[in-house]
Amino acid sequence: DDFQYIFDKYAIEKNTQQFQGAYDRHIEDKLFSILAHEITHMTEYGRDRHSYPRRADPNKTDDNYLVAYYNHPHELKAYLREIIIEIKRYYATFADFNTIMLASPIWQAINKYLTDKSKKIMLSALYAYFERYIKKGAK
Repeated sequence: DDFQYIFDKYAIEKNTQQFQGAYDRHIEDKLFSILAHEITHMTEYGRDRHSYPRRADPNKTDDNYLVAYYNHPHELKAYLREIIIEIKRYYATFADFNTIMLASPIWQAINKYLTDKSKKIMLSALYAYFERYIKKGAK
C-alpha cells in the first residue's frame, strides 16, 4: 500500500514535470517565432511603412482586409521567416515538406487569405529553404 502511494505520487510528479516542460517549450517556441516576425518588420521600417492596408472599420476584421494584410510584401516576408522556423522545428518529426506545411499552424492560418501569386512566392521560397536545409544535414 505504501509502495503504491509512493509510485502514484512519483508518477503524478513526473507527468506534471513533463507537461510543464512541454508547456515551457511551446511558450518559448511561440515567443521566438513572434520575435523573429517582429524583427523582420524592424528591418523593413523606413520603406513603404505607410503602405499597409487600412481597415474600413477599426473594430472589425473582414476577409478583404485580411487578404490585403497577408499579401502585403512585408507580411509575406515576416510570415516566411516564421514558417522557416517551423520547418526547422517540425523536420525531426515530419521529414516531408507537404506534411510539414500541413502541420504548420502559421501556414494553415494565412494560406486561405493568400493570392495565387503570394502562395507561389511563399511555397517556392519555403521549398527551396527546405531542400537546402535537408542537404545541409538538418542541423
